[in-house]
Amino acid sequence: MEKTLYYFFAVIFLFINTDVFSSEFIDIATCIEDRTQQYGLNGYERAIVLSPYRTGSTFAFNILRFLFESEEMKYNLCWDKEIPQRKVYKRHYFEAEKAENIIVYTVRNPLDACFSAYRVSLGIDKTKQNLDDNIRDLVTHQMSLWYEFEPILSSPYIFLLLRYEDFVNNIDHVFEKLESFFCIVIAEQDKALLREALSKENVAENVKEFKEFDQTDPYSLLHGYHIELGGMSNGERRRVNRAILRELTKHKRIIEKWGYAHILE
Repeated sequence: MEKTLYYFFAVIFLFINTDVFSSEFIDIATCIEDRTQQYGLNGYERAIVLSPYRTGSTFAFNILRFLFESEEMKYNLCWDKEIPQRKVYKRHYFEAEKAENIIVYTVRNPLDACFSAYRVSLGIDKTKQNLDDNIRDLVTHQMSLWYEFEPILSSPYIFLLLRYEDFVNNIDHVFEKLESFFCIVIAEQDKALLREALSKENVAENVKEFKEFDQTDPYSLLHGYHIELGGMSNGERRRVNRAILRELTKHKRIIEKWGYAHILE
C-alpha cells in the first residue's frame, strides 16, 4: 500500500513539474482565426476605442477586435484611420464621431494611470533629472487627454464606459458589458480563448522580445513592457505617487467629473 502511494505521488509530482499543465502560448495578433464567429454591433457601423493613455484600452481593443472585426480587415494596419470595411478602431485623441459609430471608452484611476505612464517613461523628457519637473510634465501630458475627451460625457454621444478597476482582474466584466450593450451572446469557447490569450502571463509572452515600450505589435498594438515590471523600490514608488498626487490636485474638476474624486480626499 505504501509503495503504491509512493508511486502515485511521484507521478503527480512529475506532472506538476512538467509542462503538461502549463498554458499553451497564444498569439494575440492571430488568435482571431480561432473565433467561432464574427459578432454583430447591434446596428452600429463600427466601435471606436477611445481613452487616455495607460487605462486598459489595448486590452479592450483586443477583445473588440477578436469579436467584431471583419474578416477582410483583421490584419489591416493603421487602426486609427477610417476605412469603410473596418469595424474596430483605437485612438488616443478625440474627434467628432458619426452617430452610427459607438464609442467604447476606458478610464482608470488617474493616480494609477500616471504612475503606470511614469514606469514606462511615457510623456517624460528623459533629459530632465528633476523628479518634480518630470512628474509635472507627465501629469500635464496625461490629463490633457481627460479634458480632450470631456465632450464624450455630453449628448449626443452614445458610449460604453469601461473602468479599468472593474476589468483588470475580471475579463468577464467586459464580456457582460458587451453582451448587454450589443445584444449578443458570446460563445463560451470564445470567452475561454480570450481569457487565456489576454492573461497577464500570455501578454508577457507576446511582448517578451520587445526591449522598449515604443516597440509595438502592429496588429494587437501591445507594447514592450505592457505588463508592470518590478525593480522599483517601495520608497521610490511612494515618492513618485506623492509627486503625482500633488500635480493631480490641479485637475480636481475633471477628475471629479470622471468619477475619481476619492483619490484627492
